[in-house]
Amino acid sequence: MRRPPTAAAVKALVLRMAGENLGWGHRRIPGELTCLGHQIAASTVWDILNQAGIDPVPGRSGPTWRR
Repeated sequence: MRRPPTAAAVKALVLRMAGENLGWGHRRIPGELTCLGHQIAASTVWDILNQAGIDPVPGRSGPTWRR
């Protein structure tokens, strides 16, 4: 048995959160959605962002803690 597809409203909310909060990625957005009452996996958020052509959070390749 397969999981039901993610609702279009939740996908739109994920894309809106990613657009309005440029520092949030596929790990932060599910936590914020949980606070709003939506249970969604980080991998699902990653899939939504990837399909929309949104790259991972910028700055991940920036300076390390050592620098």
